[in-house]
Amino acid sequence: MVSQEIRQVLRSIARAPLFAGVVVLLLALGIGADALVFTAVDVLLLRPLPVAHPEQLVRLGVQRSPVYTSYEHSWVYARMLRERAHSFSDAFLAGPMEMALASGNRVESITGNLASGNCFQALGLRPARGRLLTSADDEGYARRSPC
Repeated sequence: MVSQEIRQVLRSIARAPLFAGVVVLLLALGIGADALVFTAVDVLLLRPLPVAHPEQLVRLGVQRSPVYTSYEHSWVYARMLRERAHSFSDAFLAGPMEMALASGNRVESITGNLASGNCFQALGLRPARGRLLTSADDEGYARRSPC
């Protein structure tokens, strides 16, 4: 019984190979899209951050209007918060920054990340080799910063 049905399916595929190819392609795209969505949800929402005590991290923002919250703070603000806020074990600054990358006579605008010196220490991260940024690395930037 099953062998007859399999033979019937193979004859149908032989009669309409284009249709069968489209069906297989659509199935492959659907399975691939499902796998992509599951992977993204798993990585972004389900797995804990690879830092010490991720449940204790808090992101501070300033609500500029009912629909807009800014998460960008100056270096001075982060330093004052670290020194004066006793509710936090530490505070650090991290965020995107537009930069210019020069290679020969070509200059390209790129987005990098700015991080205060205590960023890695506050997250409880340890270097595999070498050293990470420290608070002493901030001192030179603070003298040059317009903030």
